[in-house]
Amino acid sequence: MQRTHLAHRVGCHTRHDDLEGAGRLNETEGETMASDFETRCRATISAYMDAFNGKDLDALGRTLTDDVTLVDWDVSASGRAEVLATTGRIVSGASLRITVRDILVSEPSAAADIVISIEGTGELEVIDLFRFAPDGRIRSVRAFRGPLHAGA
Repeated sequence: MQRTHLAHRVGCHTRHDDLEGAGRLNETEGETMASDFETRCRATISAYMDAFNGKDLDALGRTLTDDVTLVDWDVSASGRAEVLATTGRIVSGASLRITVRDILVSEPSAAADIVISIEGTGELEVIDLFRFAPDGRIRSVRAFRGPLHAGA
């Protein structure tokens, strides 16, 4: 059986109608269905990326736990207020656009394969590793930098 692609390059959106592409098999219909956890975390990642792209720190904050941590190759922050302040500095410094290429889920974590388009610089490949609280909010984000492709 061919697996449905899990994420589409439409802004940063993960199409919710494609969520059935991973998860458990529905034996009566021969189709796959996403678990509740997977559906929740995909929706949270989509909301997080939409908020990042829209520079909407209030919306981004709603995706995070109070004790969230953020670590990437340049910054480290702990707690919702500090993570939001750090993210505010990131989004105000350059024209950025995140596109989600794929999301892999294994409870209580997910990895998002993303491309960050940086106006005037290029495209940066990144893997974001998310850990989730039981309520579906993000407990931690660790970002791993890949190659930068000049010219975007």
